[in-house]
Amino acid sequence: TTTIQTGTVAGATTTNSGGVVSTISPNTSFKYANSGTLYYVTLANCKEPYMSAATAAAWKVDIQTVPVLSDSIQYSDCYPSFVRLPENSIATVDGVAMYLIRGNYKHVFTNYQTFMNRGYSVNNAVRIPQAELDMYLNGSSIN
Repeated sequence: TTTIQTGTVAGATTTNSGGVVSTISPNTSFKYANSGTLYYVTLANCKEPYMSAATAAAWKVDIQTVPVLSDSIQYSDCYPSFVRLPENSIATVDGVAMYLIRGNYKHVFTNYQTFMNRGYSVNNAVRIPQAELDMYLNGSSIN
């Protein structure tokens, strides 16, 4: 089933009657008409996939309203090859181990008390898949 975006979307231009967009501006999220993967177009005009819906949500991306791009329009892949969580996000896989995300690095809190003493809350943690967490480099532990 092909999902068709209708109406106007910031950062996208619709030039056909079907609602599929023909151009995407940099700093815009999109998905292809025949794919469920959500992407982000960078200023370098290449694409990075969101590795999870949780990461898209952390960036305040509404999956229901992102523009749908024609499959015939292709963007090259960027490096790094995925959309990272916002700077200083708290990430968790299991709700127990907590990580501070800074750039390409994950910094594990050595214990729950340290996590709490630094003013963080489990309620603010973004639950991501283990495979996504594994894509971050190990940074120094937070004691």
